[in-house]
Amino acid sequence: MDNIESKLKLLLLPYEKILKSLLFSKRKNLIYWFLSEILYIYLILWILEGRSIKDLVYDYGVITFVGACAINLDVYIYLFLSEKTKKFFSDFRKIINNDSIAFKLYEAVIYNNMSIHMSIAITTILGLITFSFLGLSVSVKSTFVFYCAIILVFAFAGMTLGLIINIWLFISKLGTYKIEIDPTHYDRMGGLKFIGDYNKLILYLAAILVAVYSVGAHYSPYAYNKLKPYAYLWVIGAIILYIIALFLPTFKIHSLLKKAKKKYLITLDHRKKKINSLINDYWGQEEHNRHYIREANSLLQGIMYLQNEVDKMQEWPYKNPGWTLINLSVLQASVTALAGWEGILKFIHKSL
Repeated sequence: MDNIESKLKLLLLPYEKILKSLLFSKRKNLIYWFLSEILYIYLILWILEGRSIKDLVYDYGVITFVGACAINLDVYIYLFLSEKTKKFFSDFRKIINNDSIAFKLYEAVIYNNMSIHMSIAITTILGLITFSFLGLSVSVKSTFVFYCAIILVFAFAGMTLGLIINIWLFISKLGTYKIEIDPTHYDRMGGLKFIGDYNKLILYLAAILVAVYSVGAHYSPYAYNKLKPYAYLWVIGAIILYIIALFLPTFKIHSLLKKAKKKYLITLDHRKKKINSLINDYWGQEEHNRHYIREANSLLQGIMYLQNEVDKMQEWPYKNPGWTLINLSVLQASVTALAGWEGILKFIHKSL
């Protein structure tokens, strides 16, 4: 194991050590967290409200289930991306060819704890403002419990969002460095397909997360139901960010691929013209010059083959950016259908 790999293993995100300790370093233990959270909140509500569990489940069943899902999904994605990002680094360092620079960039951007803490604070504050504005239709005795749950739900969302934004910034910053691009690489993306694949993975996970929070926005017990459509501002904002995130983080990578493709095609075209000129010069001359023509033709065939290969290179690190966007959007729309798209559409129609 090299020195960089050793340093990489020591890097930890905010709260990662605590979360791993509580889960005994096994993400599958989140299922026990989930069940414990559900049981614990009903025990607290039962003590505070003095009603039967059946009545409590009838009133709060959906929202407690969705809230627990949101928290545990946030934790799962946070730890999963932490692990995946370290694996992503091994691919990334190959295209930079300078381990020291690669590691410094990786550590400075991905492990920017301040941005994660800021994301937690901003998301939590906005969540509390939302529920202060819309109110909570719950027993007075249980109000404090639900506000504590709201803080946790939005704090964990902010934690995960902060990490995702750091990863997007990291991908974007890659485009400012000298990257080795192989236009004839088998992935047809100059050897950078892994960047697009990683961003797609994040977006698929984000789609599920937004869907869960959308269900929560729909079923939350608001005190002012007439203002309920405003809760969908969260969903609309998340979907806009979601669509932008397909292209914005990888835009500089797109620019690099486009430049590299153009440069290689111009170089090959220039060489092809030189060889054609040589062939014309040798053509019709003495017999002993004809082997030069054969060699030149052989070189010309090779250049034409390379031109064809380079021409097939994608200019985005996605096999098909448009189709990827459609796939992600369909997934988003399908999973969030349960969350009440009707409410979102009504809100948009009312705003217009």
